[in-house]
Amino acid sequence: WSQARYADMYRLLLPDDQAAYAEDAFTSAYRDFASAAKLTAVTPQVISLLVDKDQARARFRVAYSSQTVGDFERENVLTLALAANEWRVRWSPAAILPEMQPGDTVHVLYQASVRGNIYDRAGHALAAQDTYVTVGVVPALIQDERTLLATLSKVLGQPPSAIQEKYKNAARADWFMPVGDISSEQARAFYDELRVVPGVELRETLRRAYPDGALFAHVVGYLGRISEDELRTLHAKGYQSDDFIGKSGLEAWAESYLAGQRGAQLVILTKDGQVRTIAAQRPALHSRNVIVTLNTALQQAAAEALGDRQGAIVALDPRDGSVLAMVSYPAFDPNDFAAGVSATVWSALASDARKPLLNRATQAVYPAGSIFKVVTMAAALENAGFTPASTFTCTGAWSAYNRTWKCYGVHGTLDLVRGLTQSCDVVFYTLGKALYEADPNALSRMARAFGLGAPTGIDLIGEATGLVPDDAWKQRARGEPWYPGDSINLAIGQGDLLVTPLQIAALYAAIANGGTLYRPHVVAEIPAWTEGEPDIRIQPEVIGRLPVSAEHLAAIRRGLEGVTQPPYGTSWRVFQGMPVSVAGKSGTAENIYELPHSWWVGYAPADNPEIVVAAVVENVGEGSRYAAPVVRQVLEAWLRLR
Repeated sequence: WSQARYADMYRLLLPDDQAAYAEDAFTSAYRDFASAAKLTAVTPQVISLLVDKDQARARFRVAYSSQTVGDFERENVLTLALAANEWRVRWSPAAILPEMQPGDTVHVLYQASVRGNIYDRAGHALAAQDTYVTVGVVPALIQDERTLLATLSKVLGQPPSAIQEKYKNAARADWFMPVGDISSEQARAFYDELRVVPGVELRETLRRAYPDGALFAHVVGYLGRISEDELRTLHAKGYQSDDFIGKSGLEAWAESYLAGQRGAQLVILTKDGQVRTIAAQRPALHSRNVIVTLNTALQQAAAEALGDRQGAIVALDPRDGSVLAMVSYPAFDPNDFAAGVSATVWSALASDARKPLLNRATQAVYPAGSIFKVVTMAAALENAGFTPASTFTCTGAWSAYNRTWKCYGVHGTLDLVRGLTQSCDVVFYTLGKALYEADPNALSRMARAFGLGAPTGIDLIGEATGLVPDDAWKQRARGEPWYPGDSINLAIGQGDLLVTPLQIAALYAAIANGGTLYRPHVVAEIPAWTEGEPDIRIQPEVIGRLPVSAEHLAAIRRGLEGVTQPPYGTSWRVFQGMPVSVAGKSGTAENIYELPHSWWVGYAPADNPEIVVAAVVENVGEGSRYAAPVVRQVLEAWLRLR
């Protein structure tokens, strides 16, 4: 039995029992039991053996290891008899489980927990279970199909032919065939019309609801019907083929908490389908709610600031890495997925070239442009012998290695700090050249130390890695060495460098807080459902320290503070009149399209930062012109909510 050698077992049965039970039925009884319980091991052990002439009784204990209900045991008795001078087994289904009788079968009944809710930091529900009403048709009860279809078409907003298609092929005419769902409010409004139509029935059901629609779509995520691959992994935990599970965002990341653990009962059914007894069971564990760090009012303000332009916004608390807002556009409405997304909606989302299912804040990668210059400045100060007072002369162009690079302006003589404030490309071309000559990989190493080129580890699935190019990467990817021009382009955030908005927000948060890289996190707490269970509270996690001295970091911060101040700041007009000081940097990132991506990232108050906001607006133009006003709008909302 422990080796599933059922054919050998069958040969040990008495002839009368072999006549009563065909070998296929015998084998199926064991296999069906093993399949239902998802047995991983069966361990029989003989306890005693009593022999009386040509009869014998063997007492034995069996330990069953089940993925469905956990480990359980049974003591049992096997009767043996001599037949043609050989001991044979007198068998019945009770040999599998002593409670079984002939004709019985083993089945599993699952008990699902109600899915937990997701709340923002103030207790506002972002995802919750809500009552919906399923409208169905019982074909056998239809008296006037034309009236039925006209009424349902009005209530459901579906053409009559589509409604009829959903019930016309019912296997039995007395079955309830669902044709659509409506809210509780709609059910009350249409109740008097629906209740008088023979053949129409209403049934209440729980379904996932997202009260804010698309506002939190990418962070909270959505549910979808479990796939075959997912079911193979999760079936042992009680998931069934018609279940819905988290597919993206927090719904996916926190699936084990939100879904809880399904209970299971291994039951013995009589041949007429009645439960004879519960052989073993695993109790259901309550699901848990998830509380997040997001602020709904700030999220709404960020969404309004971005509007209908493609891009993303991330707002972090630089003191602990908590995410205050995360917006990506275009978005989608997760409510469309709650009962199973229609083929029409899915086709529209999947074929949309703008990729509305993509969380641009964590999954899209962009060239950084000038927002990367803080990394170049840090590398030059630490590794190439420059100081904050080092001077440079910008004539609008710069030449080296038989090539000329242009600057967007003519800045004259300026020091390194003002070079950052004015975003002078000539300054950073010079730094890139010096870094290459000191160590071709120095700038790439500093970029990685600032958290680029690796996932931040945020508690959302599918985060992009980005790319920090260097000599080894270029040799692998293109079979070419790293040239001086590669370092010069990288110094201004161009070339092959790719970053996510979240990486940039985390990088500037480290600059803002004095050099500590925190792992960004969306989850604040996963409270226990019952007393005695521990709450799970997410603590700030330090993942690194910027390898920059306090003096050099202070110089970088002075350069960023100057960006929003006259007369040299590239964004001072955007931020004039702000009631708190703001430090930050614009970026105008060239890409394969005609217009560059517009970046702005900054923190406030500049002298005691409490918030970092990074914004990217795709293919619109200069950072100070497009992304900077977006960040200002978010900061103004934060000030109102502070």
